[in-house]
Amino acid sequence: MDLEVAAENHAGNCSWNRNSGPTKKNLFATNSTLDVKLAIEEWNGERKFYNFSTSQCEPGKICDDYIQVIWSITNRVGCGSKFCKKVEDIKAENVQLLVCTYHPW
Repeated sequence: MDLEVAAENHAGNCSWNRNSGPTKKNLFATNSTLDVKLAIEEWNGERKFYNFSTSQCEPGKICDDYIQVIWSITNRVGCGSKFCKKVEDIKAENVQLLVCTYHPW
């Protein structure tokens, strides 16, 4: 599977559904110019909720994006972006949507 094409297609659908299709996705939306470094910083920011001793996220917190970024067996990443007038599943309008897909996940 071409991860970049999958990410571009998902971004083109303007969907916030992380679990559609056969790949794990990290999503980022911004009303300003797309800044990939900022997206990665946001995903890495979930680290503060991750307990390395138990390999689990704090109850009630989300660490999925961080875990995917650091997943040791991931060997390929593909990303794509699209300007979306409206993003399904969240109340976001006129945003740049970045989607990154990972293999394996």
